[in-house]
Amino acid sequence: MAITKPFYGIYRPFISVKDISEFDYLKDTRFSEAKNQHIMSYYLIVEDLKRAFEYIEPIEINYDVYSHRLFELLLRVCTEIESIMSELLNVHDYKSQKNKSSNYNLKMRDYFELEKHLKLSQYTVKFRENQIYAPYAVWNEKNFKKLMWYDNYNKVKHNRVNKFDLANLKNVINAVSGLYILLYSQYYIHADYIGEEGKTVLNIGRNEFFLGNPPFYKLFYIKDEPVWADTEKYDFDWSALKTTNDAFQKITF
Repeated sequence: MAITKPFYGIYRPFISVKDISEFDYLKDTRFSEAKNQHIMSYYLIVEDLKRAFEYIEPIEINYDVYSHRLFELLLRVCTEIESIMSELLNVHDYKSQKNKSSNYNLKMRDYFELEKHLKLSQYTVKFRENQIYAPYAVWNEKNFKKLMWYDNYNKVKHNRVNKFDLANLKNVINAVSGLYILLYSQYYIHADYIGEEGKTVLNIGRNEFFLGNPPFYKLFYIKDEPVWADTEKYDFDWSALKTTNDAFQKITF
């Protein structure tokens, strides 16, 4: 049986799509109160990455290039990923479900618990014409493995003197692509838009979106998406469900 009520902050494909309005649950503020903040943060990160590309051509021969600007960018991106994943775990009462204290500091092993619900490992993104990134590929639903780019972020964050070379272009691009995949797994095509045409997140209402041509800041394009069984897909009538007080549900860890 398919899922008859959407999860907070989690996109899933429908068993069948009858009308584009079925995706309006993604625009409901109950689905995610922080959606526009997430997208705006990503937009600013991408703009800074594009500025770095003015000096460093993003090709394989330059993957090992590192700098203070790339160091700052790597810290920002990975901190944003941690923040979004923490928010999602908290929304779904992860700590209480796992009998952890409210003061418990979430770690990447905890974030890994989202894999079976988002299937981040199955996403790949296309960058430019022929560069493919799969930043979560080492994960699967049963076995936790360290994400190299995230592990390198932790190393350089705590030991910049000896690990400064890890603040390199390859790790930054992997991290930014990982952030984009995370947003897409939550907001689907809405991850690419910060508001109606001509507006920004700072001057729109939370429910306003423009689904037109790709925005000018777009760098990554989804190439491969997860394979979902019918029992993992959504199947509901949003026009009826949206009027209820409990239109969304929490996942079980």
